[in-house]
Order: sequence, then C-alpha cells, then structure tokens
Amino acid sequence: MSYSRFLALAPAALAVALSSGCKGQGDAALKGVDGGGIDVDASGKIEICDGLTLDQIFEQDALSEDCRSKIAAFLPKPQTNFRATLVPLGRARSQADGSVSFYLAGVDAEGKALDASAFASATVRVRAGGRVETLAEGGFTLRAVAEAPADQISIGLVNDYSASMFDTDLDTVAAMQKDLFTLLPPAYEAELTLFSELTRVKQPFTTDRDALLAAAARDDDFERATTALYDGMGAGLTSLVARPRPVKVLFVSTDGAENASTKFDREALVREAADEGVVVVMLGALLADVDELKALKGERGFYFYTPFYSSMRQAVAPLFSALATMVELRLPPERAGAEAVEVDAGGQSASLVPPAP
Repeated sequence: MSYSRFLALAPAALAVALSSGCKGQGDAALKGVDGGGIDVDASGKIEICDGLTLDQIFEQDALSEDCRSKIAAFLPKPQTNFRATLVPLGRARSQADGSVSFYLAGVDAEGKALDASAFASATVRVRAGGRVETLAEGGFTLRAVAEAPADQISIGLVNDYSASMFDTDLDTVAAMQKDLFTLLPPAYEAELTLFSELTRVKQPFTTDRDALLAAAARDDDFERATTALYDGMGAGLTSLVARPRPVKVLFVSTDGAENASTKFDREALVREAADEGVVVVMLGALLADVDELKALKGERGFYFYTPFYSSMRQAVAPLFSALATMVELRLPPERAGAEAVEVDAGGQSASLVPPAP
C-alpha cells in the first residue's frame, strides 16, 4: 500500500496533519485523533512509531506491537462484499446422461446462511429457444452437497507467513481453517500453501481432515520475511485449477501488500481464476490493501478486511456456514440444453449458464 493510498484511507484529521507539513497544525490535528501519541519531527514528517514515518512503515517486513497499536485508529474499517447473495460456486455436465449440475450457496439479507428450508422453496427458470419457462416440481432436483457423492469440492488454502504476521495471527488463521473443515460436509479435498519471500506446499491435496488440521497449525520453522503475495496465490491457484472437481474455492490470507513476487502478476491471476471458474476469497488484515483485495477476488469472488486477524474469525463465519449448506441443483437431460438458468432462493437470485456439451 502506498503513502497516498494510506492518506485516502485515513480519517480527515490525520489527512490534514499529513498534508500540512507543519508541526503546529500536525500536532493539533493528531491530538484530536489519538491524544498526541504520534510525533512530528523537525522536518515536518510524522513519526508514527519506533521512529518510523508512514512511508517507512510500509517498507518494513515486520511491525512491533507498539506500531500496531499506534496505527490501529487509522486502518480501514471492517468490510466485505459477502452479504445478501446467492453464489454460483461451480457447474458440471454428466458424461453419463448429459444432465447439468450447479452448486449454490448464499446468505440472506440478515447474513444467515441459506439452508435446506430456503432452497426447498426455490424457483427455477430456464431460457431456451427464446422462451422462458418456470420449471414445475420434478423439472429439477435440489439436494444438499452433504448428500451428494463425496468428490465435489476442491479447496486451496494460501497462508501469509511474512514477518508481519504475529504468532497469534497465524493461530487465528489455523482456527479459522479448523472451523471450515469442521463445518464442511465430507465432500472436499484441500491443499495448504505457505508463502513469505518463498512459497512452499505444506500439505498437498488430501481428503484427510486430520492431516489438513495438522498442516494448518502454526509452523514455527517456516522462514518469515517479505510478502510475495502474487507468487503464493499463483502457486495455490495453479494447483487448484488442475483438480477435476466442479467446485474450486481459493482462500488467500494476508496482512500486507505485495512486495516480493517474481513469478506471477495480478492481472494474470485474476484472468486465470475467471477462465477456470475458481471462486477466490481474499482475507486481509492490518496493512493489506483493500483495493488489492477487491481486485484479486475478481468478479465472482469475495473479500473480507478486518484491521486485525483477531476479528477475522467472526467476520468469515457467515461464509463458512453458507458453504456448509451448499446445494446441488440438477437439471435433467431434457432440460440440460437451456441457454440460461435463473434461480431464486431465500430472497436472493443467481444467473447461471450451463457448461458446454
């Protein structure tokens, strides 16, 4: 995140102080924000903590606990785009009979996961040959993924191990992933990738829940340095798109801005995720650039930002609950030639396009 980007996110009083270059005005403005805990040196530059200015803070591989507390008031507010939505997570066409399946999950306007009762009253419309038809009961089937064959979901987990991630942050990420594996029906496989300056697959794809939980636990031996966010995400994405399962979800956790990648760039990552039907979920905290999180999620994905990871577990709980109640919508072979499908459930709607024959 750049100095100017931080200015855009800071409260008005901090922006006045930073842009004034005047010790008197800076002190007065900052005292109104945090009680004068931030200093303005003789040159007019503002020292936030540990003798560091804002520009220098964003160049650091790690921040002290004092620095974290000093910048807390100026970080972006918690935010997400995962609300009141019905999400198409994947699709597949049966090679046996030509039927088409869509995989859906969502939350209502109150943030409650759409469950079996919400999907039981779903309305399904298909468009074919210029005509739109609402399907009657028996014209489609809906079932919980928990009741479907146990090979529907592939999950890539990409965890930031840069030096700015505190041990408590990594423990929170591990706890979140335990929540995910506990809630999901046994229809998934997952892989765990760690990154800092270098990237390493900690646990290749497996359906063994115990192995995944063991891999998610904090790894004190992994070298923690800079933030090669694109390279970490690229490694996880490349592995995920090679999996044959219809639902592919990539979770990326980070607390900083990209500063060390050499193999991947943002545009290529977003394009590949879109082309391969991967749903990207970006989880960012502290100095993670919110605009970057929004860009990397692509058009189909989701982002969550909380100032610190201590709040992230609660923030992502609605998404995990929605994934746990994921359903499969199946169109029989005689309906599988539809050009488009519209679904309404729980007050939310989704537009679906069947895969090519």
